[in-house]
Amino acid sequence: KMMSYNEALGKLIKNYRSIAVAGTHGKTTTATMLSNVFGKTVGTSYLIGDGNGFCNKDSEYFVFEACEYKRHFLAYHPTHAIITNVDFDHVDYYKDLDDVKSAFIEFINQTKEKVVIYGKDNPIKKPNDKIITYGFEDTNDVYAKDIVKTSSGVEFTYCTKDNIEYRFSLPIYGEHNLLYALAVITVCLLEGISLEDIEAQFKTYTGPKRRFEIIETENNIVIDDYAHHPIEIRGLFEMTKQKYPDKELVAVFEPHTYSRTERFLNEYAKVLDLFDYLHICPIYGSPREPKGNITTEEILAKIPKAEYLTMDTISKLAKYKDKVILFFGCAVAPYTKKYLEEVANKKDH
Repeated sequence: KMMSYNEALGKLIKNYRSIAVAGTHGKTTTATMLSNVFGKTVGTSYLIGDGNGFCNKDSEYFVFEACEYKRHFLAYHPTHAIITNVDFDHVDYYKDLDDVKSAFIEFINQTKEKVVIYGKDNPIKKPNDKIITYGFEDTNDVYAKDIVKTSSGVEFTYCTKDNIEYRFSLPIYGEHNLLYALAVITVCLLEGISLEDIEAQFKTYTGPKRRFEIIETENNIVIDDYAHHPIEIRGLFEMTKQKYPDKELVAVFEPHTYSRTERFLNEYAKVLDLFDYLHICPIYGSPREPKGNITTEEILAKIPKAEYLTMDTISKLAKYKDKVILFFGCAVAPYTKKYLEEVANKKDH
């Protein structure tokens, strides 16, 4: 019998204590954080959205991403779940935010034990013993306080309503990654991993593929990232400014899908204008949406500083020196590769 990916994975995880990582943004990063700590303490199998996977035949645990697209994650009945956020996306399928929330509520209801969810996005407002909320406010079950951000990472105190307090120093950047870390720490504690072991293994965390992936070249620092939604782009901007506070930022953005670009055009214009220099690539339609009702020119018209960039004009980027050049979008990697191969380390332009 032929099965879809989500059907097959749903059957597979029945044999494990499974932890699903769901949410509109941050699934791959959070699943990588979680599998890193679990893998080096209690041991785990995992399957992550950047293509990484591992089978530990001796482990009872399985960490995996649970994508909400077309309600695929409803094939899963995990032991625990992390929900990083609940936001409107996949506009080719979901009607509105309420439609997205209804899918997440169903997913929460079929999770067996605990759901660790970002408090501001919790779609279930009534008290629920299954739910553990986290965030920056002390109204959550788990929260961070006394946060200190540096170019080396972040220090904070992890706090719970059960009066647990522990000071962490982690090599991560951006408020969104700190929130993901809160969720990971909480799930680790649910499964009996000590705070000391959690911190020790977090210090070995290097991040998933194409998530704030840093490449140093002779002329600039290059960052390759998967960010494609306005909220993700804002997070990318903030973490880059935290790590490189004194450098100018050059953005190279490839919009992903016509429906998303059309729906969030104003939000894209606002967040992209944060960068010092901006280059917009042609919209990537994706196999499921090869054409649409918006053009790249409409984005360019919204942001006066923006320049049009194609694979054939990548040499335009040769003018930048001592900058951070960020390539971001679901499918922007070929632009990054061409820049690195043909432009990045040339001494004479």
